[in-house]
Amino acid sequence: MIYHLVSSHKLPALPSVAESAIKDTQARVLLERLAAGDFPEGVTDVRSGVKDVFVVERHAGILSLEILFMTALHHLRNELSALEHLCAGSGYVYSYDPPRIFAQMLEGPEIINRCLAAALRALVDAGSIFSNMRGFAFGDYADPDVVPIFAKALSAFKDIPVIPKNDLFPGPEYTYKPPSPSMAGALLVLHNNSDGFGQNIETEGPGGSLDGQIGSFSSAAASLHRKHPHLIDHIV
Repeated sequence: MIYHLVSSHKLPALPSVAESAIKDTQARVLLERLAAGDFPEGVTDVRSGVKDVFVVERHAGILSLEILFMTALHHLRNELSALEHLCAGSGYVYSYDPPRIFAQMLEGPEIINRCLAAALRALVDAGSIFSNMRGFAFGDYADPDVVPIFAKALSAFKDIPVIPKNDLFPGPEYTYKPPSPSMAGALLVLHNNSDGFGQNIETEGPGGSLDGQIGSFSSAAASLHRKHPHLIDHIV
């Protein structure tokens, strides 16, 4: 995994980066600048801005910002490219909540969220065309400053509303009511941070997580497909 996610194909020894590693707050500022296209001097694109950058996290130690960014980039590129293909007729409203368990391992979701925003900017700068995206909604309950950062990352697409996820559910009992006419009739996509094989969808009750909600109130548990011949070919 390290070979594919790091430009140098390897990570340095911890003592060699301990003094140069930046603080959590500095990493947030850097990622916000990259997401906005405000590149520091000498930086030519988003990835070069995180290359060889390490961040000190109080709970997790020293982390590679490039690995965090590249993980977000691959996830977002795969997901949005599939949605662009599958939703060519109806369009889609993409919604996302930060992965709570992973955020708890850091000092909060801010770094993860900003890596995702920077990844979105990198896709835009690389020429990705989100012609079928009708809206981008982000769960900002633990990071109230993050939605404007995503708006800057998507600023090339003025017709795509970027909103807090809660704005999608203003009705009684939080029923779905898209706030923009451009979202009407589009498929609502709820990104689910789950394990890759669906065990939680099969076993959790409705009060535990989105996995439990999906498993309890839909047919997803009966539709899990684990027999694809290439299911784990690309796991390093």
